[in-house]
Amino acid sequence: MRQLPRFSRSAPQRAAQALFACLFGIYLLTSSGHNYAIDEELMFEVTENLVLHGGFALNAGSAAEPPQYSQYGPGQSIAALPLYGLGRALARMFPTQTYAFLTRAVVGWFNPLITAAVAALLYQAVCMLGYRHRVGLATALLYGLGTMAWPHSKTFFAEPLTALLLFASFVILLRLRHALAASAPQL
Repeated sequence: MRQLPRFSRSAPQRAAQALFACLFGIYLLTSSGHNYAIDEELMFEVTENLVLHGGFALNAGSAAEPPQYSQYGPGQSIAALPLYGLGRALARMFPTQTYAFLTRAVVGWFNPLITAAVAALLYQAVCMLGYRHRVGLATALLYGLGTMAWPHSKTFFAEPLTALLLFASFVILLRLRHALAASAPQL
């Protein structure tokens, strides 16, 4: 009788990575490549002004007017800085008329990355709670493809980043709980 192979400890990690890659691909394929609301545009402009002018002011290039600032927190704009830099670097390889579009398109990858990461963390959390990997996968796919997470992945709104940070905190607490339980003496 042939024995089934045992899952290594890295099997759930590989499954989470595959889930992340699959959802990220779906989100990219279904994204529009543009902003839907002025809120997104303002957060993008803050990101752009941080790179180009080193500040949060929306009209940083104008010395004649007093500075104007976005009403939204700077977290999303700061977190998107690496993608803005990547977009600028990629845009230099193409004709100058596509520069702005390519930079925006790469910054548009932000929420697909974030939302796919939330789904991967959800999968890991379900598995850490003792459920089977299939249950974790189904839960993560339902979250990623059957809730408002998918439509929000197409935007530059801050809610996906907020969800990631909150859920990452939950997963850290779960890991801490498991570590403390493993190190506690058995009575």
